[in-house]
Amino acid sequence: MIKKQLKDIITDIDSGMRPKGGVSTTSGTIPSLGAEHLSDGGNFHFDNIKYITESFFKSMNKGKIEKNNILLVKDGATTGKICFVDESFPYGVAAINEHLFRIIPDKSKIFPKYLFWYLFSQSGNRQIMNDFRGATVGGISRNIIEIVEVPLTNKKSIKEQIKDQI
Repeated sequence: MIKKQLKDIITDIDSGMRPKGGVSTTSGTIPSLGAEHLSDGGNFHFDNIKYITESFFKSMNKGKIEKNNILLVKDGATTGKICFVDESFPYGVAAINEHLFRIIPDKSKIFPKYLFWYLFSQSGNRQIMNDFRGATVGGISRNIIEIVEVPLTNKKSIKEQIKDQI
């Protein structure tokens, strides 16, 4: 088994944004997810969704949610919470706000779900939180891609391990 830095097995890490003046439950048609929408168990909860306009969404060059993305709370009281966007994600089009990171796994180097489960694990989350800075409203930075090391084995072995668990 080898370990790779997170930066070597992802294609990007970015964050979202909100329009000037903020967002509300009636300010548009595109869901804008924040830290409050990630649960402790690695799932989403969609209470009190805020929305952005379609024109604002189109102007965004980062933070657009896609299947196989990993979303990670980057600041505040819930720093380190993490969720995986799979086929059950209920929105065809959605974005993240500035309190989340969007991690895009490189599918040629790692199974996205494996990366999620590792980052969700105690060991992975501990590495993420090693970057935590600040007292009042602390958080983590993009430096996690340099800090976090992910244990890897070959893809065939991972597939066999997953198959055995199903």
